[in-house]
Amino acid sequence: MRTRDHGFRVQAALASLLLTTAVAGCSAKSGGYYKGDGPGGPPPADLDRVADAKPKVESLHHGANNPYTALGRKYTPYRSLKPHRERGLASWYGR
Repeated sequence: MRTRDHGFRVQAALASLLLTTAVAGCSAKSGGYYKGDGPGGPPPADLDRVADAKPKVESLHHGANNPYTALGRKYTPYRSLKPHRERGLASWYGR
């Protein structure tokens, strides 16, 4: 009788641990950003007088521009620097 009682307690403890882990995994995480991430402050009052950004030309990394496939889609990075112009909507991921 004592062995059966011990086995039940172990099963109950494991079930409780599993349930707690499952519920914790479903909980929402607050604040999906890093502290201090984002703009440094309000924009300057004379924003129209701020000079346009100038791109910095950097050489391509010799080992990082090989063609690759990701999620069934083929990508071919530039192998040499050549003029490129793109229009569209940009994403922002931090400062």
